[in-house]
Amino acid sequence: MENTMKKTKILITLVFLLSSLIGCDPAAAPTVAPTPIIAVPPIKTPAPLTATPIPPTATVVPLTNTPLPSTATAEPTATPTPEIPRILWDQTYQKTAGDMGEDVLVADDGGFYIAGTAGLDMDGTGLSGDIYLIRTDADGKKLWEKTYGGDKAEEGLSIALTGDGNLLLAGMTKSFGAGGADAYLVKVDPEGNEIWSQAYGGPLDEMVSVRALADGGFMLWGNIVNPTDIVADPGAAGYGGFAGRSNIYLAQVDAAGGLVWSNTFGDQNNLVASGGVPAADGGFVVLASLLRYPEPGDDAYLLKVDESGQKVWERTWEEETISALDLLHTADDQYLIAASYAPADDTARTLADFLFIKVDREGKDVWTSQFGDPTMLDYPMVVTQSADGGYIAAGDWVKDFSGRYPSAISVAKIASDGELVWEKTIKPAGQHNILRSWLQLEDGSCLLVGSRLTRQFEIYLMKVDVGTGSSAYLGQTPPGLVPQIFAPGLISTDGATEFAASFSPDGTELYFTRRLDGQTNALYETHLINGVWTAPAPVSFSAEYPAFEPHVTADNKILYFGWFRPAPAGITSTSDAGIWAVDRTSSGWSEARYVGEGMFVSSDQNGRIYVTSFTPNSRPRLTKVSLVDGRFSAFEDLFDGVHPAIAPDGSYLVYDDGDGNLTALFPQPDGSWGGPKSLARQNIPAAASIATISPDGKYLFYTYKGDLYWVSAEIITNLQK
Repeated sequence: MENTMKKTKILITLVFLLSSLIGCDPAAAPTVAPTPIIAVPPIKTPAPLTATPIPPTATVVPLTNTPLPSTATAEPTATPTPEIPRILWDQTYQKTAGDMGEDVLVADDGGFYIAGTAGLDMDGTGLSGDIYLIRTDADGKKLWEKTYGGDKAEEGLSIALTGDGNLLLAGMTKSFGAGGADAYLVKVDPEGNEIWSQAYGGPLDEMVSVRALADGGFMLWGNIVNPTDIVADPGAAGYGGFAGRSNIYLAQVDAAGGLVWSNTFGDQNNLVASGGVPAADGGFVVLASLLRYPEPGDDAYLLKVDESGQKVWERTWEEETISALDLLHTADDQYLIAASYAPADDTARTLADFLFIKVDREGKDVWTSQFGDPTMLDYPMVVTQSADGGYIAAGDWVKDFSGRYPSAISVAKIASDGELVWEKTIKPAGQHNILRSWLQLEDGSCLLVGSRLTRQFEIYLMKVDVGTGSSAYLGQTPPGLVPQIFAPGLISTDGATEFAASFSPDGTELYFTRRLDGQTNALYETHLINGVWTAPAPVSFSAEYPAFEPHVTADNKILYFGWFRPAPAGITSTSDAGIWAVDRTSSGWSEARYVGEGMFVSSDQNGRIYVTSFTPNSRPRLTKVSLVDGRFSAFEDLFDGVHPAIAPDGSYLVYDDGDGNLTALFPQPDGSWGGPKSLARQNIPAAASIATISPDGKYLFYTYKGDLYWVSAEIITNLQK
């Protein structure tokens, strides 16, 4: 074998821009050809609503919606909205002259583990290279590093977390095993101390990445290469340095590293595996490129095996030239293929573009999406799913293979239906950046790991703001002191007015009011399920009448809302609307129950409840109420105002006067409320209204010109300074 593994051997030539493209033409689908693999003892790589008049006190939200662009702020400001995507930090690591970064894992403390190779064997001698593990803090600063291997060459290709809290490194060894190159696992503790190592292989050459399985075991996926069956130029684009015929190699091992089964797929076809993910039914799905060298027209190939390693189905895409690059198991239990696409006669690959293919659990197409810069060669190397249900991909962006613009990385955001949202570039340091692993963190940023060429090859870890924030807030980048529209196109939409956002305390549910143009108010909900937010939809418990302004209590047990439903028989009410509630049950929300007169509920963590009360011929008043037997009572009149929003810890109260003018009050030592402080002092527009506070106390939400805005709650606490 000329070299050992696709993701590293492409770097031995100065034509490093050829690292990922693979050239494609129609052919028969590969067939299964099981090959026994011997485990040798010790020596990747995740109802329309009825129109009902709204009383004057509820008309504070304008009936028209004036949408603003997603980057617009509430008022003109000298502080520009940060460009997305942008590099937050970029760290590099080097132990030898040829270090390669392959995979990354988030540690319990928010730091990271980087797996790769130190001193990669670039000359094909088989005598250099060790598996390389780097531990960093949350800012990417190195805490420690360790290497693993024997006297000959090893490569580290992926890392996984074990069920007992340790780490499993996977790759290739030439020091141990049956000879040549063999699949290799090293188990280490969180401090990098080796627990055990194991080689797996036979007479051919194997190299693997690793994925954790639900049963506590692991799937090794990668390539098995016959170094004596020469079928390709190892320097050809996409051939990973393999001169010999390559097939897909799969092996399942138990938690202790014991071999359960192994199998190979491909037979006389030449397949280079590029992605592997577990299936929900216990099987496994593998992505590969079906190579046609020296002819153009390579194909994408997808294989599903069952839990015993037997083929369930296979798919081949034979249009033009497709290079299969990454595979993602999506939150809805389907699969997304990231690939490059170019005309078959474009031998220079100057027209290669992004291609995404989403398939269902049977491998049938759900949608395809193709796009790219017509003047550049751009294609995805890695893809991850964002909290809003869409996807973020990163890949190369070059003029051609001459080396012009070698350092640019193309980052693309696509919606859950495959529509392109944006494609932009970032330009890190170095002559060229090789992309290997990409994942979204809890704060919504993405982490990219790989290798770059400066004077020598080194490993990099880059944190990138891609404009999709933490999953607790629908994948939106949290704002600072400059207000931003909240979730444009998803929550804040054209042709509708949205207001009164209330998140559940655990951050997995959002309830808000939406009024479509020409219709009446309705409550909507969206839920975070398996890391992805569902599409906003009307709630079921208030469908009979117009409803508005939901509020979830701090104990997550009750949801209050205003409802234009007549009070129950026997209850005298002075208003057409009242406050109702639903209770949390094991199967969802209960049927609605009436709790009292008024509108616009807000409560804090101590159970203090504030509402707006209405008296005929009088201005609406903010009122503190008590809850007795599930009904509001003991109304304590406070002062003129509507829409109370109490901080979760009770440290301030925000309200407006019915026309906007958001105002904050702070409690005094004697338990009274201090004087009013206008949020206009913090550049909140005078027409902004209907405030709510996020359950973690970090963000203020309000409505302005028909859209929901959010801003750091520091603009409120700063009024005390």
